[in-house]
Amino acid sequence: MKKWFKCGAGLTALVAISSTILPLSALAAQNATIDKSAKAETYFQGIGTNISNATIIANWPTDKLAKVQARIDAMDLPLVRFWSPSDAHKSDVNNLNSADDWTKPQWTKVVSWANFLESVNTKILLTPGDKNTFTTPSAKPAYSTPEWSLELVKQLDRLTYTEGLSNIASVDVANEPSDATAWHSGITNLKNALSANTHGLSTLPIDGPGYYNNTALMNDNYWDSKVSTWSHHLYFGLDTWNYETGGLEGQLRSVNNWLRGKTPIQSLYLTEFGDGRAKAAIPGDSNSNADSQLNIRKHKYGLEVADMSIQAMNGGVKYLSTWMLDESGRYDSSKTGSVKRWGLWEPYELDANMTLRPWFYVHYLLSKYVWANSTVYDVASSDPGVRITAVNKNGTNQWSILILNKTNTVKDINVTITGGGTGNFTRYKYHNNATDVQNNEDYSQYIQDSNGYPSPIATHTGVNMSTGLSIGYSPYSFTVLTGTIQ
Repeated sequence: MKKWFKCGAGLTALVAISSTILPLSALAAQNATIDKSAKAETYFQGIGTNISNATIIANWPTDKLAKVQARIDAMDLPLVRFWSPSDAHKSDVNNLNSADDWTKPQWTKVVSWANFLESVNTKILLTPGDKNTFTTPSAKPAYSTPEWSLELVKQLDRLTYTEGLSNIASVDVANEPSDATAWHSGITNLKNALSANTHGLSTLPIDGPGYYNNTALMNDNYWDSKVSTWSHHLYFGLDTWNYETGGLEGQLRSVNNWLRGKTPIQSLYLTEFGDGRAKAAIPGDSNSNADSQLNIRKHKYGLEVADMSIQAMNGGVKYLSTWMLDESGRYDSSKTGSVKRWGLWEPYELDANMTLRPWFYVHYLLSKYVWANSTVYDVASSDPGVRITAVNKNGTNQWSILILNKTNTVKDINVTITGGGTGNFTRYKYHNNATDVQNNEDYSQYIQDSNGYPSPIATHTGVNMSTGLSIGYSPYSFTVLTGTIQ
């Protein structure tokens, strides 16, 4: 085993202290078995995020944009929900019938961002920026109209045919549509517009509806056969999920079973998720608006994201997308409370360093080591304060095991796998040594490299997975074991 030792404000050395793993048999470790028959999802598509239209069309300084895109590249985001402003290509944003202008700065930024994402192998779920884009609300066509879908397909055609992009994975017709009737009309119009396209868009999958409450879930009045993937926005506190008790896993499994009973069978995407219980302007932060996440800078929020992710994965969700990547482009110096605080770092307008927030650490590990095209195994935990899941990259011997300890005590856990094998793992841990661990906001407390990306705390080689890997997991910590089982 190897261990990082802290030197000054940062962690600079990985020191070998032992090549063997010491069993914790005397400590009555909890046994956690990866049962290869307990498959929650056989084609999981990874954990991404939302890139909002404000971020896409922001007036980025060159160095700041390069820094953000380097972070995206390092995270290995498999897929992002990409907000293309619905009026980005119109010469007059107050007139839907005005000429198309594909040289507009807004549109060229959309293309630039989409090209960058393709260059780092990140797929796009394209969402029309249907809020706060047209300058006059009355000029904005309703998402239920044929005109709306035609303009959306124009953008898709431009990106895929003219620009030659191949990373557009799917599209939805609107963000959080207001009612089922209008949404069904919008989906019908979008399907017709895609079918009429002569440049290969007729088979592009459609997502939806993307509601943020439970009204549409398991409700046949909302279901639509033209949708390939059922999307939902999950915010605790805004809907009735049994999150704290661990019951979210079972609730999502029920939704999946409902969708798998449909023809055609549909999968469940959580295209936005976060904690909606603590939404308000952040005390002492005059730039935060009332739709901010109060704990966004705190260690505890990273634990919540890990908890949501593990429960959703064990519940059979096919793809997860956090809200959100970045807040840049929202700041208005003439207004108090202009910024919606939900991002992974501070926005460039207010922090030249774009300081990372603790939950970036968790997101990095989830995006990088929970691969697309993987099988998720639901790992049972006998402790209500511990969540566990495992993923195997399909067709390989690559594995990641995710363990969350939400309690205030060390948890000794022994991980085994049915059929055994030899495990070789690198271990990452989201934890800090602050006096108040849960409320820590200091990113320098986390074990990281010079860019702020997670660094490993240990390696484990030659592990007999029949007898298991026993480790004591710190209070309020999230651990990723990633490597191979052969």
